Amino acid sequence: LTEILKQPQYEPMSLEHQVMAIYAGTRGFIDHVPVNQVKAWENDFHRFMDTQYPDVGEAIAREKVLTPEIEARLREAIEAFNRTWGTGG
Repeated sequence: LTEILKQPQYEPMSLEHQVMAIYAGTRGFIDHVPVNQVKAWENDFHRFMDTQYPDVGEAIAREKVLTPEIEARLREAIEAFNRTWGTGG
């Protein structure tokens, strides 16, 4: 989780990206990722979310709370991402 919370200086992460990353980290979705690859996972995950599930980030930014519907969609997205991450596809 410490790796997920690290941000480059002068490059703050958006609220929705922070929420998505912290959710993934606190719900065990990155437990399989070696510590030295967490940042790569996170960068790829945000790119995936922005392109494949933009509605999730938009909903988080709009609602400012993780509703059950948003959480279900986020969980679905993380599971889809984890099925392909590290496999090149």
